[in-house]
Amino acid sequence: MRVRWLKYVLIVLLNFIIWVIYTNIHMRWKEIPCNYSMPNTLFHAKKENNFPIFSILSPPLNKGIFLLETSGRNYLTPKNCVPWRLVLNYPHFFLRTPMEYLWFHNKIQNSKHKVSHLSDVLRFLIIATYGGTYLDSDIIVLKEFPTHFNFAGVEHVEKPFVVAVGIFHFSKNHTIINRCVNHMAKNFNGDSWSHNGPFLMTNTVKNICNFETMEEINNSNCYEIKLLSPEECYPIYYKDWEFYFNPLKNDHVRRSLKDSYIAHLWGKFSSDVPINKNTTLFELANNNCPIVAKNYL
Repeated sequence: MRVRWLKYVLIVLLNFIIWVIYTNIHMRWKEIPCNYSMPNTLFHAKKENNFPIFSILSPPLNKGIFLLETSGRNYLTPKNCVPWRLVLNYPHFFLRTPMEYLWFHNKIQNSKHKVSHLSDVLRFLIIATYGGTYLDSDIIVLKEFPTHFNFAGVEHVEKPFVVAVGIFHFSKNHTIINRCVNHMAKNFNGDSWSHNGPFLMTNTVKNICNFETMEEINNSNCYEIKLLSPEECYPIYYKDWEFYFNPLKNDHVRRSLKDSYIAHLWGKFSSDVPINKNTTLFELANNNCPIVAKNYL
């Protein structure tokens, strides 16, 4: 009796092992390896009967979608392939929002600065919808910045007074960020690079707070927003972006960044400049982004 029972257990165990092996092999045909790439493939939306339909077209050169995968698995199912899903559902983000008209009537796509303006539209709409912090991708965070109050960074205090949009934090549906979204939806300007970004934020803050300077706005506690000074956000002015790459300016850059939350690298001007190992930028990268610096610098 014991022998028959043992045989039964072994048969069940063997069948289970075979099933696991078969399932693993079979499912891999339906999965996408993490290092898989389709260099000549892009899902693109076209309109048919007023609904976006997706087709496969050739993408622009040197463009890609990157996924940080943290599960430890070697394979992903299509359901887990978040960037793929984001591309497929991208236009739907604008449905039933103030920006719907701009997107589906190609106002953004036909802009003279369409990449920058799409970024402006998305940064305002996402923060208005969900709340949170926005950071430009050409920023290195130097220390933890405050998230217990709403803030935006001032790029220039003297005339022209400029509240920039490279870094800001707002709660969901905050009055100022909502006003920016609604104003852009009605007054989008595809000809001016700054109209839908810093110009919009600056005018919105000034008009809604009814003050003209950073000091007045901060003293008024207007809608619980605080404007961070240039020393805290933009200590290296955009005209001086080359200082990051000049060894002779290392001491100046270090002193300037001493009280700053971030180092804004002004990628619009600096993205193609090689990084010398004896520059402050190389030092910043190694201290604050060691893995990236080790692999790419």
